[in-house]
Amino acid sequence: MKNYLPLSLIAVVFILLFGAFALTACSPGRVTYLTSASGSTTPTPTATTWRYYGNAGFSANQELYTNLAFNNNGQAYVAFSDKYFNSSASVMTYNSGSSTWSYLGNSDFTPGSASFVSLALMNNVPYVAYEDGAHGGQASVMYYTGTSWQYAGSPGFNPGLAYGLSLAAYNSTLYLAFGDDNYAGELSVMTFSGTTWSYVGATSLTSNSVASPSLVINNGIPIVAFPDPSTHNPSVIAYTAGAWTHLGPADINSTIIASPSLAVDNGYLYMAYLDQGNDKPTVLTYNGFGWVTVGGADFTPGTASNIDLTVSNGTPYVAFTDGNAGGNTSVMGYSGSSWTYVGSPGFAINPGAGNYFTSYNNNGYVVFTDWAGNFQLSVMWNPL
Repeated sequence: MKNYLPLSLIAVVFILLFGAFALTACSPGRVTYLTSASGSTTPTPTATTWRYYGNAGFSANQELYTNLAFNNNGQAYVAFSDKYFNSSASVMTYNSGSSTWSYLGNSDFTPGSASFVSLALMNNVPYVAYEDGAHGGQASVMYYTGTSWQYAGSPGFNPGLAYGLSLAAYNSTLYLAFGDDNYAGELSVMTFSGTTWSYVGATSLTSNSVASPSLVINNGIPIVAFPDPSTHNPSVIAYTAGAWTHLGPADINSTIIASPSLAVDNGYLYMAYLDQGNDKPTVLTYNGFGWVTVGGADFTPGTASNIDLTVSNGTPYVAFTDGNAGGNTSVMGYSGSSWTYVGSPGFAINPGAGNYFTSYNNNGYVVFTDWAGNFQLSVMWNPL
């Protein structure tokens, strides 16, 4: 991540007067805030063979709510809810010496069921957020101390049910976006001070309930994407200058969407979503004032579901359940002129099942329920 200059006083005044986000140059042709990747060199997605990262089918059972993340040292972690063991949460980590996966601390470490599991790494420490069945379905976050899993703050720290949790970290600060049942399911964002959780800005940020918000942090600024509760069109908000503000129009376009997925790469902001009119994905990027489509809209050859976005070296990639490949997982990347498959379509054998996609060090990694691995979890990787 490059070092960026702080916003100047002039930029702050610009924000207050015009409601737009200031762009401060740190070198010729570069900007320090939210911008599109237009004008940058886009490498062609690599078309090689996806291969297993460690042993196939490494989990004990079939799992739900899978997440995959890497720390700054390249250590991989997978978090999930154990479908056949009280639906409690577990985290497994990759052992490079033996090329195997093993549990981090105790398996099934949450006292009760864990739904909507979300994983983030803060200062190389794994944190897991989840809807806590042992505390009335409210939100809890646990972290690994090096020997055991402990709560970050109080368990069940929000007043009502929490669902669609999305956890993110920046430096030493955690943020959590979720549908907040204490406020009729409307969007809320909370942050962790080191001892307690508190709301970021208003307690409810939408007029109606939201499903599956996507949260990222860009240079310390929390940004959330979600389907607008009234229109179901894509909407993105950011917290800056002490208030939540829309990035672009409140309804970015007229598409009825599901499954928004945000990603940030060196200050560049991207969003993928599923068009519910034809069940195909579209990727947009933010240019500082509005959203621009990356390549063509609805770019997959067939229908898609379970989409997940990552960006590597300026190139956006989307993993998805591919209706054109037997419902197995495929990945497509934007070459600068078109969307193309990365490796073979349907490389991960998991008809209709979900996946989680991320990138590290210019490689892509997908965790999925592996029908070729006794329906247990596997991770596959490929250069991007």
